[in-house]
Amino acid sequence: MTTILSNPLHDTDGTRFDEYQLLIDRIRQAAEQLIPEGSTVLVVSKGDPALLALGRRTAWHFPRAAAGQYAGFHPADSAEAIARLDVQRGLGARYLLIPGTSAWWLRHYPEFVTHLRSCGRPVLEDPSIAWIFELTARTANLPSAVSTTGPSPEAQQLIDLLQAVLPSTATITFIASRDNEFVPNSPVPAFAFRYSDDPAIDVGEAIRDLRRLAGEIADYLVVPNSSREWLMGQKRLASYVDETYRLVTDQRNVCKIYDLRPGVRGAA
Repeated sequence: MTTILSNPLHDTDGTRFDEYQLLIDRIRQAAEQLIPEGSTVLVVSKGDPALLALGRRTAWHFPRAAAGQYAGFHPADSAEAIARLDVQRGLGARYLLIPGTSAWWLRHYPEFVTHLRSCGRPVLEDPSIAWIFELTARTANLPSAVSTTGPSPEAQQLIDLLQAVLPSTATITFIASRDNEFVPNSPVPAFAFRYSDDPAIDVGEAIRDLRRLAGEIADYLVVPNSSREWLMGQKRLASYVDETYRLVTDQRNVCKIYDLRPGVRGAA
């Protein structure tokens, strides 16, 4: 379940307004010293625009909706936080800043913190100010086989279709196997929504997750040909997708693509 955030100026930990303003000043000083000008920084901001004023740096709310505004809720779990982080890395984010007032993230999302340390390095860990992580580019973590051998003909056919059909600014989510070639070779930022290796899933949870992803993180859902049978086996989920989202294309030997963007709906 998502959690609506409190006003950052009246945190439940008792932080007074003047102390919060001092914290913002210290965060800005730390950013000035540790984050190069021109960098894009993700900020666990609780929606407060003051935390995005980091001088000559581009600062984005985290979590962030597709249109750029604050998403309005905490990630449900580490998996969602990781997915959101990796999408933003793919879009150019190179730093993550967690203010001291949001230190609970480090306890609540342990797998997310582990992922942070695997895809970057801490440049500041000061509970009185913030945690700042320098992030590697998304492509830096691709398997070496991708760069040396290239994708299979099946994967290349799908990649070519994505390039032809989708806008270059799109973010997509896949139903695919865990060892799929589609996500690491995608021409636009991509992540897995569900894995077709999983014989059974909580369909209600999957539908809730897709609703949350639609228009906030992902613009399109891609179902490769190899995942069609799996999705058909999840009848309620398959019906929900078909009835709720517009089918962009159905290439029988390649994939199905659904438009998840708000205001673009199927025949429900």
